[in-house]
Amino acid sequence: MRQVNQKRCIIVGAGVAGMSAALYLAENGIQTVVLEAKPYVGGRARSFVDEYTGETIDNGQHVMMGCYHAFRSLLRRLRTEHLLQAQTSLRVVFRDADGRVDVFESRLFRGKLGAVEALWRLYHISRASKLRALLMMTKVQLGASAKANETCADFFQRHRQGDECIRRFWEPLVLATLNAEPRQVAASLLIEVLRRSILAGGSNSSLLIPQVGLSDVFAPFEQTLREHGGTVHLRTRVANILCSDPTLVAVSTEDDRELRADAVILAVPPKALEKLMALDKVFPGHQSPIVSVYLWFDREVVPEDFAAVLGTTIQWVFNRRRLAVTESGQSQRYPGHLALTVSAAGGLSERNADEIVSLCLQELQTVYPDIAQATLVHSKVIKERLATVLCTPETEAERPTVHSSYPRVFIAGDWTATGLPATLEGAAQSGIEAAKAVLMSCK
Repeated sequence: MRQVNQKRCIIVGAGVAGMSAALYLAENGIQTVVLEAKPYVGGRARSFVDEYTGETIDNGQHVMMGCYHAFRSLLRRLRTEHLLQAQTSLRVVFRDADGRVDVFESRLFRGKLGAVEALWRLYHISRASKLRALLMMTKVQLGASAKANETCADFFQRHRQGDECIRRFWEPLVLATLNAEPRQVAASLLIEVLRRSILAGGSNSSLLIPQVGLSDVFAPFEQTLREHGGTVHLRTRVANILCSDPTLVAVSTEDDRELRADAVILAVPPKALEKLMALDKVFPGHQSPIVSVYLWFDREVVPEDFAAVLGTTIQWVFNRRRLAVTESGQSQRYPGHLALTVSAAGGLSERNADEIVSLCLQELQTVYPDIAQATLVHSKVIKERLATVLCTPETEAERPTVHSSYPRVFIAGDWTATGLPATLEGAAQSGIEAAKAVLMSCK
């Protein structure tokens, strides 16, 4: 354990941003105190036990990429990176509602050449469309940027992307990484995603999927922070930020405690920040919901690890029996276990759980006809109505930086101005950026 100095930082919020900031500061000799209102760490990235099956599930299926360097750095500090299952080569199955199957797969090459090969292997996209897609990616790699107020749909049109390529490749990518439809979201975010993943080479575009619940991935945080001289206080809700002294800052908790520090990082969602800072509006946009549906069957029903589904409300199907570590008793009782994901799920999130499950079963049978022979044993619908901020071209320019109106109060979160979509990587990166700002302020 490093010797801490007299400088102290309070971090409000123990989500991915707060955890990343805390460990970075603690490793750099700052005494770190984390206050979290909930009884667990991880924020929106968490898991729980389904009461009916006894199986651990997340509040939504998460998929990471090799280019999640800040997030993976957090997991290395926690010594849990090995709990992510990494692809050895890029492979995504695409399935249509009409029964067609396509595979985005690199067999001969890795890195950037592998991505080119995988795109070229897509059978149901014309060669002309694939060439235009490759040309657009080449221009992005050479420095092409988005125009002012340009959405992904505008960017595709400007680069002459065909309807079939948009529907079968670009739209699933936008929905999965940006949690928005191409006509809504800022093109600058997609460009950054492409540059960090497919166009970065190496293993940056490989997918990583947790084999255990996310809460298990983050479980060592409290112990790890203690090893560096920090502390975590769960079930501790902050009421106010006190900034009367220009050289010190304090927070008051709802149980009437006051804690002083040299700096504070507010790693909380926009609404919570508005309340703590007594502000009207810190982010002018809306939230984009995600609906996740877990289904348990009496037999195996899906032949692959996961698939992107086209022409349906369902966008992604994950075979939990192939991807997650499961106790033998659970897999015997429920041989089939699927996790379905719908991003930008505004309309769907307003429907009740039974309607959502019924719709999903109908759509799954068009994609996987054998499901009609299986019996659904149990289902669980999870609606994250405030899953991520919706970053339109207009609101993207108004995402706040790490600096607040107070010199010793800093902001972190996936919704801040990271240049990335609101992902686990964006959250981890924002936490590190806030921590670096604290270190500068404490010199």
